[in-house]
Amino acid sequence: MESPVRLLEPEAPLADDPRWRLIEHVVASQTFAKTTRLSQFLSYVCERTLTGRADEINEQNIGEHVFDRSPGYDPGQDNIVRVQASRLRQRLEAYFNEEGTGEELRVIIPKGCYVPRFEAAPVQQVPVYAERPGSIEPVSNTVSTETESVPNTVVAARPRWWLYVLILCILCPTLWVLTYLRYEGPGASVSFFGLQLVAVPEAPDRQLWKELFQKGQTTLIVPGDSGLVLYEGQSSKSVNLSQYLSGEVQTVPVINPIDSATSKAAYRYTSIVDLQVASQLVMLPEAMKAHAQIRYSRDLKLDDLKGNNIILIGAKEANPWVELFEQHMNFTFNDDRDTYNFVATNKSPQPGELTEYIMAPGDRAHRAYALVALLPNLNRTGNVLIVEGSTMAGTEAASDFAFEGKRLATLLQPYTRRKGEPPYFEVLLQTTSIGGGAPESKVLAYRIHQD
Repeated sequence: MESPVRLLEPEAPLADDPRWRLIEHVVASQTFAKTTRLSQFLSYVCERTLTGRADEINEQNIGEHVFDRSPGYDPGQDNIVRVQASRLRQRLEAYFNEEGTGEELRVIIPKGCYVPRFEAAPVQQVPVYAERPGSIEPVSNTVSTETESVPNTVVAARPRWWLYVLILCILCPTLWVLTYLRYEGPGASVSFFGLQLVAVPEAPDRQLWKELFQKGQTTLIVPGDSGLVLYEGQSSKSVNLSQYLSGEVQTVPVINPIDSATSKAAYRYTSIVDLQVASQLVMLPEAMKAHAQIRYSRDLKLDDLKGNNIILIGAKEANPWVELFEQHMNFTFNDDRDTYNFVATNKSPQPGELTEYIMAPGDRAHRAYALVALLPNLNRTGNVLIVEGSTMAGTEAASDFAFEGKRLATLLQPYTRRKGEPPYFEVLLQTTSIGGGAPESKVLAYRIHQD
C-alpha cells in the first residue's frame, strides 16, 4: 500500500499563493488517490516553478528527486520520467473535467517539457434573465388593515388548449430535426424555420479512439511477446503464427554455460514500451467508457479477432498475429536473419517512394521505422489497429503518432466518411532512435483502403 501523499513544506509566501493551494487541492483529490509518485511529481515541479527555480526542472533531476534514481543515471536508458509525465497529464485532465470543475485556476504540464503552466479556468456562461422595467411592483412599508371585498361569484378559468397545440407544433419538428441530424451524422444540415442547422463533427483527433472503443463491444489490447523475441534471437529462427500457436517455440537454446535448458519462451515477458502503450490506451476517456481488456499475445485466440476490436502492439517478430493482416497491407516489416537488416517493404511504391526502407545495424543516422494501420477485423464486424516498429523506438514513434492525433486527422481528413468515421489506412513513419527513445517522426508514405 502506498504511503499518504506529503507535499513539500512550502515557504510562507508560497503557502498563501493560490496556485499552490490549487496543487494542494489536486493531490488531495480522489483522482490522485493512491498515486503517491504522481502527486510528488506534480508537487516537485510546481514548487520549483513557484519559487523561481524552474531552471532546475529537467528529466535528470525529476528522476533523482522524485523516483529515487541514483545520481547521474541515464534517462536515455530509463524512461520512467517520460512515462509518468504522460500519466500525470491524463490524471490532471481527468481531475479538471470532474472533481476540479469548480477550480478558478488550471495547471498544465505541456508536452515536450516538465515546467508547469497555470491558467485561469474557462468562464462558464450562465444565462441571466432580467425582468422588464416596471414589472416589479413596489413593496409598501405599511401594512393595510383594510379588507378587500371578495366577489360572490367565481369566474371559471378557460382552458388554454391553444397553448398546448402551439407547444406540440414546435416540439414535434424540433425532435424530427434532432433525430435527422443524429442519424445523418456530422456535417449533415437541414433548414428549420429559416435557420440552417448543421451537425457539428466531433474533434477529428478523437475519431480513431471512438472507432476502437465502443459501448457494447470488447476491445482487446495485445502487447508483444518478448519471450518469443528471445527465442528468435537465440535460435536465429523466425517463427510464424502457425508455429507460434502449435507450441513449437517452448524450448530456448542455452544462453550461457550456467543456464540449464529452460523454457524462456514460456515466460510472460513484454517490453517497457508495449507496457507504456497499453497503459496509455486504458487511460483514454473512450476506453474508460467501453469494455477494454489487456490480453497477452499467447493467450489470444483466433475467434477473438472475429468479433472484437483489437489493438496489436509490436511487429510480427513479437506479435505474430500481425501476420494475419499482412496480405491486405501495402507496408510490411521483416527481420532478415541473414543480413541482420530490418526491412520495411512497400509492395506498390508510388512516385517518390522506395520499394524498401532498410534499417541496417551500422546506420550512423540511427533510423528506425514505424507503422500505424487501421483495418477491419476478420469478420468485418470491428476494427484492428496495428502499432508496430522496427525497434522499441519505432513502436514508441508509432504510438506517439496515434496518440497525438492531429497529424493523423489532417492526413485522413479528405477521406473521412460522412458520419466522421476515419477510413481504413496505413501510415509508414521514419524516426531516429536516441537512447532507446524516439524524439520525433515523419511520414514517409500512406495508403487509404476502400471499404
